[in-house]
Amino acid sequence: MKKPLLAAAFGITLLSSIFYSCTKDIGPNPLLDKNIGYSDKALYDTCKNEVSFTYYKGNNVVITSNPSFGSPHGNFKLKFNKVATAALGGDGKLPTGQVFPDGSMVLKETVGGKYYFTFKRNGSWLWGALIMADGSVEQSVNTESTNCVSCHMYAARDKIYSFDLY
Repeated sequence: MKKPLLAAAFGITLLSSIFYSCTKDIGPNPLLDKNIGYSDKALYDTCKNEVSFTYYKGNNVVITSNPSFGSPHGNFKLKFNKVATAALGGDGKLPTGQVFPDGSMVLKETVGGKYYFTFKRNGSWLWGALIMADGSVEQSVNTESTNCVSCHMYAARDKIYSFDLY
């Protein structure tokens, strides 16, 4: 008599899990399924996942923006996902002449309440900007990011200026 009840309980649990996972409004981690595309929602969810990132040089401190450089980002905390962290040298920077591998994500979490990030796919960077409080999109990864690229194209280490400035 206990086996049918156990099987029924297992079946209900399995069906509930499948139903919930198919209806929840959480974007998938883009590193887990590259076939679904790269949505702003998925990348925003990744940005919010604190344990997925390592702080620049291991410091959870606010980096003061260099006023002579004129960065539009303001003061920020700089973080790297595990793929990007694996590419960093002992000094916490990407070695000169090296590039980040696909799947790398670099994130600036600003004091002003935004996430500026770049995610590497197929050897190119996707650029985005999101508002932290509600996840609204300021710069979609699916649109041309000429503002980001026009500035970052001059950075000496794979289009990431932070290594040159801080």
